[in-house]
Amino acid sequence: MPRIYISYRRNDVAVSAGRIYDFLSNRFGSDNTFLDLAAIQPGADFTSLIKDAVASADAVLVLIGPSWLSASLRTPDDFVRLEVAAALAAGKRVVPVLLEGARMPSLDELPPDLDGLVRRNALVVGANSWGADMERLSTALEDLRTPSPSEPSAEMSPAAPRRSRWWQLFSRQARPSGEPRPQVSSAPTPGPALVPDSPHDRSKAVGLVMARVDFDAAAADLPAVALAIAGVEGGARDELMRRVEELKQESMSSRAKALSLGFAVVEVVGLETLGAAVDSLGDSIRSPVPESDIPQIELFYSYSHHDEELRDELDKHLTILRRQGLIRDWHDRKIAAGTEWKGQIDDHLESADLILLLISADFIASDYCYDIELTRAMERHLSGEARVVPIVLRPVYWKGAPFGKLQALPTDARAVTMYPNRDEAFTIITEGLAEAAAQLQKVA
Repeated sequence: MPRIYISYRRNDVAVSAGRIYDFLSNRFGSDNTFLDLAAIQPGADFTSLIKDAVASADAVLVLIGPSWLSASLRTPDDFVRLEVAAALAAGKRVVPVLLEGARMPSLDELPPDLDGLVRRNALVVGANSWGADMERLSTALEDLRTPSPSEPSAEMSPAAPRRSRWWQLFSRQARPSGEPRPQVSSAPTPGPALVPDSPHDRSKAVGLVMARVDFDAAAADLPAVALAIAGVEGGARDELMRRVEELKQESMSSRAKALSLGFAVVEVVGLETLGAAVDSLGDSIRSPVPESDIPQIELFYSYSHHDEELRDELDKHLTILRRQGLIRDWHDRKIAAGTEWKGQIDDHLESADLILLLISADFIASDYCYDIELTRAMERHLSGEARVVPIVLRPVYWKGAPFGKLQALPTDARAVTMYPNRDEAFTIITEGLAEAAAQLQKVA
């Protein structure tokens, strides 16, 4: 199967990107289709991960909508620019896909490292010809599987490169392969803790709900309980149970099956109902892992005391991770009165697995935070001893800072104070840190 990487801007064609992902993942498999760089783990170096992901792909789809040619395209660290430039430099099959009436950019509108894009034949996808256009795209991608012996191509080597660990780690799980089915019910309006605003956000939410669900234990009871809560009967029930039976026969890990089960249930009854069903079944569907065998991740806050109120709010949101045994956290307000503070800070900074940099103008202005804590944190990050995650609390210019190439939270490094509802920002941060902590637990 060809491996397909989809490059797009969230503020441009996010809905169309989700539809294209659904179509291609059903046709070629979700393991072979990658949608969203927001899946990069917090604290990861996105520049190298983009190159790794593109190197593992056979084809890169560049989804171009009316807002694709944004001002950020001229900045060196623009995600879309990095993706397309890496694909062109690697000689990959790059397919521009024009959506929502967009036109192909001209040479003088692109930065020099994207010049090659104008020489790639584009596919126009129209609202009234969506199905036919998707079939054309699918046919073009099918050619990557079976190159003609008489027309060898460097882009279509018969010996496909081994899939990288990055691709395996971040490829989204979706519905099992097969024909897409019509939507049978609309999801209930989600509460503030679950606000998926894109296909990737929905994927993250399902991943969190199904984090420790054992497929074999859940296959019998979880769909039935979810259907009962939602009051769904008839064809939708039959379709869901059919897909559960198909999943039982799939040769994939229990974790992958559990995620696919979660997506199947969400399509029928919605995300909130899935969460309610998992909660109601409790430990009866959890993976039988002794709590003592799960290492807790030590988390360290590096922050300015001017941001203490925001740190306290974040700390409240992270309570769920402490209750689940994922983390134990530390900050300098836990130092007992009268004890020597610097030694304790140094000790916890050295032992931390996950180091949070709470970014603001005050953090950058603090000599201790910036010159001492940040310096040592980055040394440990680069050596692989710890993972550093920048958390942008308040708007501040930080390009070129030592942590500038790390994936920051919340989404798109939008400052917490810029959200109309700060709980939404802190929920996004908590989800990202839950993923990071879970990954660190696996390698501990």
